[in-house]
Amino acid sequence: MDIGGGGEGVISKLQDNKVISIGKVEKELIEAQKSTLNSLNILMDATNLNFLEESFEVVTSFFTLMCIPTEDREEVLSKMWIS
Repeated sequence: MDIGGGGEGVISKLQDNKVISIGKVEKELIEAQKSTLNSLNILMDATNLNFLEESFEVVTSFFTLMCIPTEDREEVLSKMWIS
């Protein structure tokens, strides 16, 4: 799973159909989808991940943590850990 996988979709470009990207800005997810046709992009807030625990072997966040408000970072990181 790639948290904040919109925009350039860097992680999806590297792993394509192995990646589920989530983001809360629909425009950025649509932009990423144009360059990574086989990845799955889901509109979702990282503070409320709707996946079963341990659903992913790897969770990435390329340039996204700096955009997450300071007061939400601990919650997002804890959700990443159990995902």
